[in-house]
Amino acid sequence: MRRNMIRVLWLVTIAVLAAACGGQAAAPPAAAPTTAPAVKPAATTAPAAAPTTAPAAKATEAPKATEAPKATEAPKASTQPVELVWSFWGNEQEVALNNKVIEAFQAKNPTIKIKTQFEPFESYFDKLRAQWAGGTSPDVMFLNSIPVYAALNQLQPLDDLIARDKFELADYYPGLLEIFKYQSKVYGLPRDNDTQVIFYNKTAFDEAKVPYPTKDWTFQQFRDTAQKLVKKDGDKITRYGAALAMQNNWRIYVWANGGELYNDNFKPTKSLINSPEAIEAIDFLGSLYRDKIIPPDDQINTGGKRTQLFLNGQVAMVQGNHASLPAYLDAKPSFKFDIVPMPRGKKGPSNNGGGAGYVISNKTKNLEAAWTFFKYLNGPEGQTFYTQNGLITPARRSIGKSDVFLKQNPPDLSHSLFLEATEAAHPVPQFPKAAEALNTMNSGWEQVWAGTKDAKTVAAELEKKVNDILASP
Repeated sequence: MRRNMIRVLWLVTIAVLAAACGGQAAAPPAAAPTTAPAVKPAATTAPAAAPTTAPAAKATEAPKATEAPKATEAPKASTQPVELVWSFWGNEQEVALNNKVIEAFQAKNPTIKIKTQFEPFESYFDKLRAQWAGGTSPDVMFLNSIPVYAALNQLQPLDDLIARDKFELADYYPGLLEIFKYQSKVYGLPRDNDTQVIFYNKTAFDEAKVPYPTKDWTFQQFRDTAQKLVKKDGDKITRYGAALAMQNNWRIYVWANGGELYNDNFKPTKSLINSPEAIEAIDFLGSLYRDKIIPPDDQINTGGKRTQLFLNGQVAMVQGNHASLPAYLDAKPSFKFDIVPMPRGKKGPSNNGGGAGYVISNKTKNLEAAWTFFKYLNGPEGQTFYTQNGLITPARRSIGKSDVFLKQNPPDLSHSLFLEATEAAHPVPQFPKAAEALNTMNSGWEQVWAGTKDAKTVAAELEKKVNDILASP
C-alpha cells in the first residue's frame, strides 16, 4: 500500500510541476546540487559586517545578483548571544553566496552568530558521520538522502515547529517534500532539485561545424556528437568531446535505458542492477572512456575538475546542474555556451528526482535559534536569493515559474530546460541503507571506467554485494 501511495504521489508531483510551469515541468539532488565543484573557502566564519539590506525581489521580476535576502519575519528577542554551526558543501561561488546570506541574517538577528563548516562534497558526509559518532554535530546542515540520516537518529523532526509557526509548505513541490520525510514525519525542507543538464560550448561546435544538440537527442547521437568534437594535435588529445559527472549520476543513464537499481525505491528487498538494461547503459558509459571521447576518470571525478576543463576549452560539453552556472558566469569565458537536456535512452529521458536541502540536528542545544535560521533559509527570500544568483533550480513553485528563475543571467541561456528536464525525473532511492549501497555501486563501476573489468562482470558482482547489504540487519 505505501509503495503504491508513494508512486502515486510522485506521478501527481510531475503533473503539478508541469502545470505550475505553464507546460514546462519544474532538482537537485547534489545538489545541490551534488555536482558543484568543491574548493576550500578562504575563511571558515562569516564576515562580521552586515550587508546593505536591499529589498527582496518580487516573484515576477529578476533582481540584481548582488541583493541579499531579507528576514522572513522579525526574530524573537533574546538576551543571550547564541552561536550556531552551519555545514555545507559547494564551490567557491556558493561559499560567497552563503556568507552573504549569513550577513543579511545576522543584521536582523544580531544575537544569533553563524559559524560555517565547509567540506568538499566528496568528503562531506564522511565528516558528518565522524562527528555524529563522536556525539557532536553542526546545528543546521545542508543535506540530501534525508530518510537515511533520519533513520540514524541524527535529525530533528520539524512537524511541531512547522505547525506552531504556521510555516507554509504549499508552495513547495510535493514530490520534493516527500523525500524529506521519514516515517511520515518532516525532517527537512528542499532547497532545490538536482536537475542535471549538458552545458555545451557553442563556439567549439561552430568551429567544428557540428550542429547544436537537440532536446530529444539519444545516447548514440550524444556519442556521435562528442566524438566529432574531439580535437587532436598529432597523437595528443587537446580537447575531449565531453566530461560527464559519473558518481551517482550514472543512475540517470540506467533509468533512461529502462533499468532500475532496486525492486522498490523506498523499501527494496532486491537489487536489479544486473539487468540487461542496466548493463547496456553502463557499457555505453564505459565505451566513452575506452574510445577516449571523455577524459580519464581521475580528470573528471570532481565538479571542480570538470568546470576547469570546460572553461579551459579542453572539453566541448560538460554535465552539471544549476549550481555550476555561477562559476561559469564569474569566469567570463571567451566562448558562448548553452544547455541541453541529458540524452535519452531506450525508455526516453530521465533525470534526478530529488535534491538537497536544510535540516536541523537533534543534538543542537539552541533549537529555537536553529529554527529561526532554518526558516530564513527556506522562506521565499532565501529561495529568491539563491535563485537570482543562478545557483539553484528552486524547490518552490512560485520561484521556479517566475522571471527570477526564467530570465536570470545569462539572458540567452535556455533556463526553462532545467524545469523541463525535471519533468522526466526519476525518484531517487531513499531508504536507510541507500548511501551504503550507492557507494558500493560507485566503487564497482570505477573498474568499468578504468577498463579493468567489463560492465557485465561488475554488474553480477554488484548484484550480490548490494543484495547482501539489503539483507543485513
